[in-house]
Amino acid sequence: GSCWSANGKLVDAGSMRYAIFRGGLLDSPARRVAWPFLLGVFEWQSTTRERKEKLELLRMTYSSLVNHWRDTFRKAFAYAATQKDAAKYETLFEVDFDNNTEFLDANSAVEACKDRGQRSGDDIELCDEGGSLLDLLEIRSRIEKDIVRTDRKLESFRGQENPRLAMMLRILATYALRNMSVGYCQGMSDLVTPLMMIFTSCGSMESDYSSVLFGFDAKRGDEEVMTFWCFNALMERVDANFQDDQAGIHTQLRHVAMIIQRADPELAEYFELADSQYYCCFRWILLQFKREFDIEDVSRLWEILWLDYFAESNLHIYITAALLIHRRSEILKLPRKFDSILRFVNNMSNQLDVIEAIDLGVRLYGRVGDKLSDTFSNTAGPTASSPQVSSRALLRENDIWSWFLV
Repeated sequence: GSCWSANGKLVDAGSMRYAIFRGGLLDSPARRVAWPFLLGVFEWQSTTRERKEKLELLRMTYSSLVNHWRDTFRKAFAYAATQKDAAKYETLFEVDFDNNTEFLDANSAVEACKDRGQRSGDDIELCDEGGSLLDLLEIRSRIEKDIVRTDRKLESFRGQENPRLAMMLRILATYALRNMSVGYCQGMSDLVTPLMMIFTSCGSMESDYSSVLFGFDAKRGDEEVMTFWCFNALMERVDANFQDDQAGIHTQLRHVAMIIQRADPELAEYFELADSQYYCCFRWILLQFKREFDIEDVSRLWEILWLDYFAESNLHIYITAALLIHRRSEILKLPRKFDSILRFVNNMSNQLDVIEAIDLGVRLYGRVGDKLSDTFSNTAGPTASSPQVSSRALLRENDIWSWFLV
C-alpha cells in the first residue's frame, strides 16, 4: 500500500503507530503484519530485504533450538527409564512433541547457517548429569499440565490430538530451556495463546496477505516461528512478573496503590484495611488482563500497551487503578475483608469493556501520571538472565501463582 516505500520501508512509522492507537487493527491478518513490529521482532524502519534476512535467521535459530530440545528430552527419557521410579515417567506426558512439526529439520538449518557464516542460534550448553535431565522432565511436565487446560473452551484449542497443543509445548519448552533463569511458570501458557490465535487462525501464512505486505513469501511453518519470537519479545516486556521473589509484581502493585492514594484517598483507605498489598489485582498484572477479556479484546488491549504511547510501559498499571476507581461506589460498600474484594475483582472478568478500560487508564494517566512518572521507570522491563535452572520451574502447588491463577 501507499504506507510502504519502494524498498519496503514504512514511510511514516509514527503515523502508523498513532493510527493503531486511535483505531486499532482490523483483524488477524493485519495483526500478523503489525505485531512483529510492535514487539520489536522487526524494526520499524527495516526494509523488505532486512526483514527477509532476519526472518531466515529466526527460522533457522528456532529450528535448531527445537531439535536440540527434542534430542535432550529423548536423552532425559532414556535416563529416567533407568531409575527406580521409572514407572512414573511412562505416563507423565500426554502431548506429542512432534505433532505437526512444520519447520526445517535441525541438520538443514545448521548447514544453512554455516553456508551463510551465521550462527544457527544461541550457544546452548546443558549439563548432562542425571539430575539436570530429570529437572528438564519436571519442567516439561509442568508445561503440559498447563497447556492441556489453557483456553480449551476455544475451538482452536479443543481436542486431545489438536496440533496446536504440540505447537504450544514446543514454544514454551523452547522458551523455558533457552531462558534458564526465567524457566517456565504458571501463566505463561495464557500469554502465548493470543499470539497463536493471531498467527494460526487464518490458515497458512503462505497464502496470507501478510506475505505481500512483508514483501516476501512466507514459508510453511512460519506461523510457529513468528509466534515463538513474538512470545519471546513479549516475555522480555513482562519477565519481571515471573521473578522468583515476585519483586516485579509487588513493585507494580505498589504503584497501583500509589496511583489510587493520589487519585482517590477514600478508596485507598478501604484497600489499606481490606487488601493493602492489592493482591486482588495480581492476576490482572501478571497476565496483562488476558483472562479478563475475550481474545479479540485482549488483542486490542495488548497492541495498545505495546505501543508505549502513554505511561512508558506502565499503562496497564493505570488501567488497573482506573478500573478500581471506576467501580469505587460498589467497592466501598463491600466488607473490608480480602475475600470480599478478591471475589468482587474476579467477578469483573469478562464484564469489562476494553475500549472503556483503555480510555479510563489514559485519562487517569493524564490526571496523575506526570507526578508519578519518575517513580514508575522500568517497572516491568527485561530482567537479567543467568545460566542456572530457575527454581521457578519447580514451583510448589501452594505458591502464590497457583493461588491467584485458579
